[in-house]
Amino acid sequence: MLKAEEKIRNYIDKMIPLMGVIFVLLAALLIRWTGKNYVGTDFHYTIYDIEENVGPLFYRTIAIYLGARSEHVIMLMKFLIYFGDICTGSLALIYLKNHSSLKGLELIFTASVLFLLNPVILMNGIAAMKPDSLCMALLLCGLLLADKEKYLPALGIASMSIFISHLYLPVIIAAALWLCVKKKKFLPAAISITIISAAILLEQINTEDFYYFGKVFVNYKFTGCLLLYGYFIPVASLLLAIRKKKYRFPSLMIHIAYIMYSGWMMTSHFAL
Repeated sequence: MLKAEEKIRNYIDKMIPLMGVIFVLLAALLIRWTGKNYVGTDFHYTIYDIEENVGPLFYRTIAIYLGARSEHVIMLMKFLIYFGDICTGSLALIYLKNHSSLKGLELIFTASVLFLLNPVILMNGIAAMKPDSLCMALLLCGLLLADKEKYLPALGIASMSIFISHLYLPVIIAAALWLCVKKKKFLPAAISITIISAAILLEQINTEDFYYFGKVFVNYKFTGCLLLYGYFIPVASLLLAIRKKKYRFPSLMIHIAYIMYSGWMMTSHFAL
């Protein structure tokens, strides 16, 4: 009898991590599915004026293409953003595997909770409908390549995020400067500057002004700009927390601050 009870207990202990992973993944899927048609307070990415306000040329072209061929353009754009969430979570899982002692289902559970069921990430994708998840996936690709000291493809892939969101221009420039100063790698930086120049040139050719290059930072106050990075900064803080324990509490505080500030912005918007 004792042996049977021990076997049952061992079986339950083994099943708990698997059940936890399944629960988290189903919860993340269900939350996103229920928000597939919700636009919310999406700041400068508004769907009702899609040709004017859906970011850079590449992302705007996708939105216009889908809008011209389907009445479910919001849902299709949401699925594109959700795809970015899945890519970000998968790449973060690889990063977590390389920089932590977690293994197996514990690793999958932790990555799923941090990057798929994270309220800050959910708010950016569901409420704001921003394409940051796609940009973050490209940045994580670059980060994983940089870990292997493949700096040229790393910065090249990361720089492609500018075609999706101009907000990542300072991030790419900072990475290029870091490579020049710290690693003495000038070719990747030159490739990155070429990609940035191409993105700016395409916008200049296809619009009357520089669109969001620079203008977005002028139109929004300091706190507003911080909110626009409501996906990048929390995810970056999580990656730092994975590598070093001393960053875990600051990362938690960043998440709490973003949740409170985003909630205040949304409630004040609806109040007005």
